[in-house]
Amino acid sequence: MSNKIQLNDLIPVNPDEYQKYRLHFAKPAFDKETGNRYFPLQVLHNQLFEADNNDWDQWQTRMHNSKGERFPSDFVITFAQYPDDSDTFLFGGVFKITNRDKTNDKYSIEWQSEYEKYVGRLVVKVKLEARSVYRKLDNLFPQVVIKEILPSPFYTR
Repeated sequence: MSNKIQLNDLIPVNPDEYQKYRLHFAKPAFDKETGNRYFPLQVLHNQLFEADNNDWDQWQTRMHNSKGERFPSDFVITFAQYPDDSDTFLFGGVFKITNRDKTNDKYSIEWQSEYEKYVGRLVVKVKLEARSVYRKLDNLFPQVVIKEILPSPFYTR
């Protein structure tokens, strides 16, 4: 018997429904135009603790990257990588994609409120073998293990 608590224990998804979901493991990004480096944990933090900040939501709304559509699914389960531990991520919410605006290359998204209590608190551990940050649930979802649940949303400055 395993004592590990898996993500599927808190966010249950039936394997028959895996194709409706994608995982987004946001990692630090470098903007070549501005020369700025963005850390997803800071972006998530800012949205949690600053009024009128929806930058984390914006990270989920861009439809395409160089490889095609990022989330060809109905739902996205999001995480922000800890900068000092590549296998540790903070839960950023579950979003439903409500519209695909191909003209503006944007998704319209809606927070799934039943998981809000875990946003900024649920810390998971997963070894990502591939570089892709946009993942299908098939093989990876059962490997995402709960590391801890913080008593309140993660705060950093």
